[in-house]
Amino acid sequence: MAPMGATKRGGLLDFNDGEDVPFIRGGDEDELTDDDHGAGDDADTESNDEADDDDFLEGTPVSGHSLHKNAKAGGVLDEVNHPASPHSNSGDDSKSDRDANVAGESSADEDGILGRKRITGGRIALPKKITADLDSEDEIILRMKQDGYSDFNIAEKLAQEGRIRYDHKTISTRYNRIKIAIGARKDEQLDAELTDWHEGEDEILIEAMAKAEEVMKSRIQKITDRRFRYVADALHNIKPSVIYSPKACEKRYYEVMNGTAKIPPELDDDPAKRAEEKSIRYIAYLERQQREKTELLAAKERAKLEDERYRLELANRRQAIAEKKSKQVSTQYQKAKAMVERKEKEVAKYRALRISTSAALEKAESAKTSREMAKQRAAEEKRRLQEDYGDMDYDDEETPTGRGRRRESLGSSEGSGLFVSTYASSPVRRIVDKLGDMGPASKTRSRTSSAPNSHKRRHSEANSPPGPRTLLSVSDLSRLLEKRKLPKTPKKNLMLQRLHDYDASLSTAELRQKLSDLGRSRNGPKADLLARIQEAEYENATGKLAPGSSSSVTENPSASKTKRSRLSEAVVADENEIEPTIFGEDYNPDEDEDDLLDNINVGGKPKRRSSGVDPLVFG
Repeated sequence: MAPMGATKRGGLLDFNDGEDVPFIRGGDEDELTDDDHGAGDDADTESNDEADDDDFLEGTPVSGHSLHKNAKAGGVLDEVNHPASPHSNSGDDSKSDRDANVAGESSADEDGILGRKRITGGRIALPKKITADLDSEDEIILRMKQDGYSDFNIAEKLAQEGRIRYDHKTISTRYNRIKIAIGARKDEQLDAELTDWHEGEDEILIEAMAKAEEVMKSRIQKITDRRFRYVADALHNIKPSVIYSPKACEKRYYEVMNGTAKIPPELDDDPAKRAEEKSIRYIAYLERQQREKTELLAAKERAKLEDERYRLELANRRQAIAEKKSKQVSTQYQKAKAMVERKEKEVAKYRALRISTSAALEKAESAKTSREMAKQRAAEEKRRLQEDYGDMDYDDEETPTGRGRRRESLGSSEGSGLFVSTYASSPVRRIVDKLGDMGPASKTRSRTSSAPNSHKRRHSEANSPPGPRTLLSVSDLSRLLEKRKLPKTPKKNLMLQRLHDYDASLSTAELRQKLSDLGRSRNGPKADLLARIQEAEYENATGKLAPGSSSSVTENPSASKTKRSRLSEAVVADENEIEPTIFGEDYNPDEDEDDLLDNINVGGKPKRRSSGVDPLVFG
């Protein structure tokens, strides 16, 4: 960076006035040395000036630090303002030699081994001359200082760029010395009329002078204030028995200088009068002192009373605030308590209402369930009574003689196993036959119990799944369930059972109406009606004649000789083929029939098991 007011261009200085002036090189007048590897000297501070002034006014020698600093600053100024001559004395020669050695070390540092000494974050700091010809490091220091950067930021910037690693404490010292060197160069240029003051700098000079006057005025005032302190100390040192304050010394000094000072009492012409006046003044002084003391005590008492009054007032205010707050808290507590009690009552009332409502709902539900069960029982009983006494001709077909005639009419192969119910009653027939062979009394029992047993058999057969439907597919059965609005199921046996249960739950009138809609005969008992419905549904689903229907049966000449219902024709089959279908492959007629006989009453009524299931009803 070029000197202040000039820019650096090649080997010339380009000043603001347009003059190109070569650098003034050579000689010791521009060269200052600075050991930047240690802590630098601080700038003159106010405390150091005060310490130097104290030493001077008290007559004590100046401290070694101040002498060293002044000598160093004076040497720098002498070097800048009074360039050394080549023909100087031996002392100057030795100084020149010493500077030459430092210059040689600096050049070696720049171009030789020392210049390549590196440490972490930059080069190590070695002694380097301070001149007006700034290198890159000094330019950075000068520019950043002028921009207001701190010493720590400047040292960090130099280290980051790999330059000389200065200690941050030496930046200000080097900056001040650079300014001194540049100022010395400026003095030479101004004396030689190589440069001038430029526009606007005169105004800045006047402003700077005003600021300097303010600084000097404050410093002079501080020194003046310390003057009579030094006077009092010096007076006591000269005459130890005399002790006066700086204020008394100042007042007496100006009175003596102005000629208004009283003469000492020893030199007064009338010492008695002087003593009397002094005694009067002393009494007045004591009275004034006593009065001031009394006033002070009274003021303290008033302050104490005022303080007590204030404390009492403050305590009363605090007590009032506390009482008000306590009252508010109590009111809020009562409101909260009342609210809690009200909510508890509401909760209890709601709980009681809920319990009573739940009990009422349970009671109503129980009553409804009881009514529905009663209705179901009544309907079931009505249906059973209708089945029991609907067609007495059906009982004849269930006798051994009638069963034989039925088997003979069907032949050995026709009608056997075509659509036999899975709940067929051939084991029941054999049991009834055995009951009929139990001796003389058995005939009476058979006659008296024929109607109930036939009712059970009819009920079992009526509740058994229909035969023709077993030949239908699952899709056909699903359509039948959908038509009756019954729930569907993927299992075929459940489909058959649901269809059979639904048809069996219908009354005889409903079955006849349904047969009328299907175009079938409406005559006959309920079992025949159910059989006709099954045949009609089979024929409508498959388009074929149902096996065992009136058409297929009439084709057999032997079947037309006797009148039998369609259901009887479908049910009667070969006992050897029916038994495995009903009871499974492991069924043993001799053993299982004995177990069934144990559950039958001699009077004809079947015994009821604990579960409520009739052992003779297989539906």
